Amino acid sequence: MNNRKYFAFISYKRKGVDEKVANWIDSKLEKYPYPKEYVSEENRPEDDTMIRKIFIDTKELPVTEEKFEDKIKEAIKNSRYLILVCSDMSAESVYVNSEVEYFLQTHNNEVDKILPVFIDTVDEKNLPEVLRNKNILNRNCPIYKSSLETDNEVNLYCFYHIVAFLLKVDFNIIYDRYVAYAKKKRRQKIALRGVLYTMIVALILMLIDIIYSQNQIVKLEKEIFPYSVVTGYVENFLSPVIDYIKENELNTHIFVHMPTKSQDIDRNHADRFDKITDMLSLDSISRETLKTRMKRGSTLYKLYSKSNTNIHNTFLDFASTTSTFLAIANKKKEYSIYRKVEIDKMIQEYTDIFIHQANGMLKEDSVYVTFVTSIGDITKVN
Repeated sequence: MNNRKYFAFISYKRKGVDEKVANWIDSKLEKYPYPKEYVSEENRPEDDTMIRKIFIDTKELPVTEEKFEDKIKEAIKNSRYLILVCSDMSAESVYVNSEVEYFLQTHNNEVDKILPVFIDTVDEKNLPEVLRNKNILNRNCPIYKSSLETDNEVNLYCFYHIVAFLLKVDFNIIYDRYVAYAKKKRRQKIALRGVLYTMIVALILMLIDIIYSQNQIVKLEKEIFPYSVVTGYVENFLSPVIDYIKENELNTHIFVHMPTKSQDIDRNHADRFDKITDMLSLDSISRETLKTRMKRGSTLYKLYSKSNTNIHNTFLDFASTTSTFLAIANKKKEYSIYRKVEIDKMIQEYTDIFIHQANGMLKEDSVYVTFVTSIGDITKVN
């Protein structure tokens, strides 16, 4: 391995977006566990796990009697690579130009040890004067988009280009490793969310057994129970379907049939199809699985009607998660304060809360969804 003190020196203009990008690069690199098995020994950082040490003046310069210029020069001389944040501001900076010139002087004029990271646009005029006309732009230079968040996929793509350059590893290996890790984290998150929702419902049922005060029970189940069901349905079903519709620019709409009484929950979906077909003048109803971001896709029903163009090629779902309404209503009937309350009335109340909370959670995406309590309410949506 190289015995220089710093793996890379970050040169940038200490102002605005340039400073933000420089600190982002420093933080990401020093927290990135690199794939040691793909990195040859001579290209590895001194650290066995992370890409360290990275020099950035705001973090590495101590308060000493030594001159500022001397400490900077010492750091540049003892850095294996120079990461250059390129913008119109940095191109005009005397300090940035001096740092690049000194790096070349102390590294046998090896331009290939300098990595330019452009902000928004790759343009030779955003390079320091000393690097112009050196075919820098022939490389596939990383580009940071300042209009996007730092964790946006585009900027993560930029970061992994930086990693691939510094470690001398094929970009696809680095990026595929990130994609695999992201998928694993997403699966873990979904699994954890499922466990959490199950625990919430279990907790509610347990609390109903413990709490005997009417006011406490009403407050608990109205504030927590419907929201737990809504969250799971919106995040694990509706949002992935809506994203699929937007990504594929489909001219369609989703109708969600909600229960108002216990028999709406108990009935098999297939029992409803004859009635739906007659009421809406359908030619057919087909079960369709969309290739959404969910591991097994998202399954719902597609309505076809040549004569009823208002609903042709629309989607229908029965919100199976609302089966929990009946379980909770039956549990509440075990308590004297609810024995005179009709189960259908409880289910209707849960449905009203569910629709209100779901539309609030969907925000602007609510235009893609219409919640109905009667099949006859399925009409054209403008």
